[in-house]
This record gives sequence, structure tokens and C-alpha cells, in this order.
Amino acid sequence: EAMRHGGRRIDASYRALIESLMRVADAGYERADEAIPHLPKAFRRAAAVSSAVYRGIHGAIRRNGYDNIRRRAYTSRPRKAMLALNAMVSLARSRVTAGYP
Repeated sequence: EAMRHGGRRIDASYRALIESLMRVADAGYERADEAIPHLPKAFRRAAAVSSAVYRGIHGAIRRNGYDNIRRRAYTSRPRKAMLALNAMVSLARSRVTAGYP
């Protein structure tokens, strides 16, 4: 509450906590991304793009100085488009490498 109202700064311990949480989330995304090629074809693209875009929010949190209390972390439309394109290319490569249709 003190951080929300400016009575307490975002300090090193809070930044470390948020960074730790993002590492845990990234590990979960990595594990989930391995399963995307096994999803029904109709769901693969949406899952790959969603994973990439949500992971992209971590960069915004870092750029905001880890202030995810008073500042909204988001990815811009151009950044989302780039993340989506990269996800689609990565998905196509993983399907080819694994031999999936």
C-alpha cells in the first residue's frame, strides 16, 4: 500500500522478488511451449502467440523499473506484432524439426 501511494520506493528487494517471479513464469512458459506442437492444429498459433506476448510483458516491467504497482506494463502493438511473428516462425521450425504436420 505504501508503494502504491508513493510512501515507499521500489527497492532492490522488491525488484529481486519480481525478477524471481518472472524467472519462475519464464520456466513455466518454456515447459508449456514444448507442448504447443502437440496441441490440435487449430490451437497452436494462438497458444504460441499468447505465450510470446505475455512473456514480452516482462521486458516492460523491467523498463518500468519493476514498478508494477503504479505503472502498467504492456507491450506496444508493433512489439506485439514482432513477438507474434517470432512465435509463428519458432512454431513452424519446431513442427518441421519434430516432424509434425
